[in-house]
Amino acid sequence: MGGNKRKCGPEETHRFSNLSPSRLPRQHDTQAPSTSNKRQFTRLQQEAAPSRSNSLSTQPADNAIESGVGELRNKKANPNLVRPDILYLSGIPNHSRCLLGDVSKRWFSLFESIVNSKELKSAPRPANIVHPDLPFAMVQPADGREGRVLRVMRYEDAAKRKLALPRPQNCVSFGRRLIVYLNHLHLEVMERLGLPESTQILLHDDFLKWVHGEIFHPSDHVLPVLGTIDKPYQSWEEILESNKIGKNQEEIIKYFSGDGKHEEITKISVYLLETYQDHHENFYLPSSYLGKEHDLSFFHH
Repeated sequence: MGGNKRKCGPEETHRFSNLSPSRLPRQHDTQAPSTSNKRQFTRLQQEAAPSRSNSLSTQPADNAIESGVGELRNKKANPNLVRPDILYLSGIPNHSRCLLGDVSKRWFSLFESIVNSKELKSAPRPANIVHPDLPFAMVQPADGREGRVLRVMRYEDAAKRKLALPRPQNCVSFGRRLIVYLNHLHLEVMERLGLPESTQILLHDDFLKWVHGEIFHPSDHVLPVLGTIDKPYQSWEEILESNKIGKNQEEIIKYFSGDGKHEEITKISVYLLETYQDHHENFYLPSSYLGKEHDLSFFHH
């Protein structure tokens, strides 16, 4: 698999919920990762090791970011969890070009193929039905079929008064940056926890799978950030009678509609990782709290 981009066939691009870029190891593989997995894990570690040399000069900015992250933090979360350290991100040089580890490359390749798929293409000069409170719109599909395409819009002015539909490449660029940051944050957390390599590979893959799902196919009656709906809804009042926009989706929409600066990527990355941690607490408790083997069975569901 390596760094090669996985191409989705024509049939796959129309079935977002069934797409999966990798096959997880079988149960007996989890204790001893293959040579291939060890190589990709080592490469992942090497690529997720930015310098901290400029961390002192960015302290005021980091404090501001931490304040923004704190606003989104779950106040009822377990205080003993090992949380991501935003200072670890201050040394990422030119985040949009950072290499990804093999696991992350597969998920980015899938993200890119879906964003560029025919199903998400909108009609030329579509009539955008914009959400009343979010930069989020229902647009007409390019192929003339019934239904709507759900797309994030972007502000064209600093006052955030004028919205426009961005090109798919813009979304791809934002997606890559997000995965780069998630990659660095999660690797650093797992290293501090001292998790076995086999567990790290499985956990990182599952984390990115969850993020992918929150964007393209969240739970029932929760609208995807990027996706399609079958009915040609004429208003948001109509669609929200039977669907909703979840908290995770709302924060992801805000990220994709922004300017992609370090502060914004850090904020959404920490939010997503901490939300995932809240649902997988046993993997993120410090070693003093762990007295037994991790249950890896849920990775195979």
